[in-house]
Parts: sequence; C-alpha cells; structure tokens
Amino acid sequence: MRVLFAPDYRAGNPYQQMLADALRDHGIQTEFLSDYRRLLPLWRGVKDFDCDLLHLHWPEKYYQRRGDGIDLLRRLRYPTDLRLAFSTPNRGVNVARNSIIELARGAWIQYLDADDYLLPEKLMSQLTELNSSKKIDVIYSPVFLEYWTSCGALPLAKSVIDCSIDIYAQWFGWQLPQTGGSLWSKNFLEKLGGWNPDRDLICDEHELYMRALQAEGSFQFAPIANAVYRIWSDQTRAHRQPISLISNKSRLIQEMRAWLAEQKNSRWC
Repeated sequence: MRVLFAPDYRAGNPYQQMLADALRDHGIQTEFLSDYRRLLPLWRGVKDFDCDLLHLHWPEKYYQRRGDGIDLLRRLRYPTDLRLAFSTPNRGVNVARNSIIELARGAWIQYLDADDYLLPEKLMSQLTELNSSKKIDVIYSPVFLEYWTSCGALPLAKSVIDCSIDIYAQWFGWQLPQTGGSLWSKNFLEKLGGWNPDRDLICDEHELYMRALQAEGSFQFAPIANAVYRIWSDQTRAHRQPISLISNKSRLIQEMRAWLAEQKNSRWC
C-alpha cells in the first residue's frame, strides 16, 4: 500500500511524522507532497505517485495569502485541483477506513479525522469501561468541540449526550459522537462489513451507528470527553451541500423508524 500526504506539515506538526513512521512499521510506503509551485500539484502528485491513499490535510498552506491582488485566484486553484485529483480512480474515505480493519492487529480500532485530535487519556479512559462479564462492541463518549474563527480557536465546548434516554433516542437526537469519540471492536466492525463505501453518503458515522444498533451491538457509555472535534471551515462537504445533508439525515431517520416498527411488530406476532 502507498500513502501520499498533502500538504507536508511535518515541520510544525509531529502528528504527520508519527503517523508516517507507524505506517512504515507496517510495511506501508509513504510520500509527502511538498512542491506547490507546480500547476495543479495535487492532481499531479496523485497521478505521479500512483498512491492507494491520499491523506489530505488542511489546505491553508496550499493557497497561502500574499496580499498581492490575486489571492482569489489562489483560493480557486485548490477546489479545481482537488476536483481533478478526485477524478482519478478513487473509492473514497470509507474504503480507506475499511482497509484499516484489515491492517489492524489489536482488538479495538480508533478512527480520527485528519483535522481533529485526541487528548492523551482518551483510549485508556474508554478502555477502563470494559467489563469482563459483559461483551462490549462500541465504547462512546462526548467530544470537545473546538470552534475556530478568524481570531483563532474559541474555548472548548463539550457535546451533549443525554444519559436519561436510551441509545436509540440518543441516535435520533444526533447525540452519538463524531468519528473520534468512539472506540470500535475490530471483530464487530468485521461483522458489520465496515463502513459504507457509498461516496455520496454524508453522516457516514451515523449510518454506521445505525447498522451497529440494528445488529444488536452492545454500546458502553464512557462519560469523560477526550477527543477534540475541530470546526474550522465553511468549506466542508456538509456546509457546501446542505440539501444533501438534510436528505441523508432524513433517509437514515426514516430507515431507522421503519426498522424499529418492524422489530416491534415481529415481537408482537
């Protein structure tokens, strides 16, 4: 497997180097895209490196502002280049996530979006919730929300998970955590068939939660938040495609309601 990192943030962010080193320990080849003077560097990098995975980080470095009157053109270069890069054969982020299931050697899998981060105690605080007498498939916790403005990061705000309602009500209230807030049993992920590879899907973690509930997975709540979800851009897919977001949420809710109604009817038969 070959992974291309873009942009190259190793100088200011040790996370990228640590991730690359861990991947190399598993025999995975890594490369960093650093030449942004070329025309359409993302598209050229994907094409030249022939990578299996593109690990795309924050784009700010890609279109640095210089105040010389053509910053708008630099901003337009990024989505154009990104669209061309994604027009090359690729199968989306969830296929990449599923490849992790195949590579994983441990019993538990932690997913993390590239612009989010975990606090040092995150994994241990969740694993302490394990009970030898009870089978657990998913451990979930609130996350910290880190909102960014033009002036920098705002104080962390903790997401709300209402423990006075059951797991199904939490799902319908969209309270189950964003990707980084959960820890998944590898065996259970394999049973579910992994993440949905549909590239048109938005709210993919909630679709995975839905299938986990329908498969009667055992969820364990861990109250301490140790994952940080950064909300820093209005150019994410959910922001750019609000109609698709609403449509996806509505479809998932309708599908879950139909499944619950079917379960209720079958138990009364």
